[in-house]
Amino acid sequence: MNRKSFFISLILFFITVFFAYSQTITIDNAVSNCVQYLQNRYPNSTRAALIFIQSENAELGEFVLNKVSAALVNSNWFRVVERNSAVLEQIDQELYLNRSLIVSRDTALSLGRQLGAQIIISGSFTRNGQNWLLDIQAVNAETAERTGHFTAENIRYDSALSQALTGAAIQAGPSIPANMVRIEGGTFQMGSASGGDSDERPVRQVTVDSFYMSIYEVTQKEWFDVMGTTIRQQRDMEDRTLFLRGEGDNYPMYYVSWYEAIEYCNKRSLKEGLTPVYGSSGNNITCNWNANGYRLPTEAEWEYAAKGGGRDPLIYTYSGSNNAGAVAWYADNSGDSTHPVGTKAPNSLGLYDMSGNVGEWCWDWYGTYPSGAQTNPYGAASGIGRVERGGGINNSATGIRSAVRGCLFPDTRHYSIGFRVVRSQ
Repeated sequence: MNRKSFFISLILFFITVFFAYSQTITIDNAVSNCVQYLQNRYPNSTRAALIFIQSENAELGEFVLNKVSAALVNSNWFRVVERNSAVLEQIDQELYLNRSLIVSRDTALSLGRQLGAQIIISGSFTRNGQNWLLDIQAVNAETAERTGHFTAENIRYDSALSQALTGAAIQAGPSIPANMVRIEGGTFQMGSASGGDSDERPVRQVTVDSFYMSIYEVTQKEWFDVMGTTIRQQRDMEDRTLFLRGEGDNYPMYYVSWYEAIEYCNKRSLKEGLTPVYGSSGNNITCNWNANGYRLPTEAEWEYAAKGGGRDPLIYTYSGSNNAGAVAWYADNSGDSTHPVGTKAPNSLGLYDMSGNVGEWCWDWYGTYPSGAQTNPYGAASGIGRVERGGGINNSATGIRSAVRGCLFPDTRHYSIGFRVVRSQ
């Protein structure tokens, strides 16, 4: 390379770096924007309780929570209810019992009501590629309805974050992959003891190891970034006369076959420098369960996560609620269209759309449930259809229950079938 070309390349490099940096914001900017958003949604003097901010460690979560709390107080708009020692003790107890960094939605609501708040504010601060993502939710203390949701996606690592943990802890690298939650392994009752369909029985005790699961279903933007095809192109590969059922970056990807979901997992793994999970092709696809790349959940992992990973005091009919409309887009409320991910309430693990929006491919061949306890089951040894879980916009409330099972040919592309990804720990 001659000197002129070298200097041109150097200039282009600095322009690229400057442009990328200019698109980011500081944590203080993000918090300020969040408080402005909340002010525009709630009347003056609303009593607000800021309960918990989930992050990759408790210290960082508390650092961000204190910033949000201070900004709410300084706004002179909200009457911020301080967390007392009893509330802090209950939060610590829940974190200890769950061995995670997530306070359940039910606990947050209970604590907010104890404090006399009108709205309960909680959220998360997680890595988003090279930057960070602040996600704040406000819930009505009486109705449990989510009435506010603010997200800032491109928060840069700066001196404020560095000082939060004296620099070292954050720079050591993420303990939880971006936009995923760590689900602690455990034992649960898989299936449905009464009601439901015959293939949901026999109910048996199943144990799964810890794993990471994506908070949202794979979006159309995420799909395009890896696979290079749009929702229209995917539709056209099936039948160009079919209707689109929701289009946009944050809508779930659909018209995706099981084989294509497998291909996405491997390509995304390679793109992010991870070891691909899947090998071979066709009906002989193999799975390396020890690889650190992306994969589809097993049916057992999916149901364990949908049922709250052992966190909920009772097993809800749907993922996170006994009220289908609170957590799911389905036949009664979808308008026959998918909706942007994360627009209904999450379950206690912070997972959205586990019930409804689009059904989700799982790894397993579909088969009858065996009797007796199992550990990390991978489904039937062979079959003609792969498992689909969660139900979609075309299903009734019965069809989006956490225990309900679906079976589709693996080359099926359908407007109500998508997927989410997991990673082994």
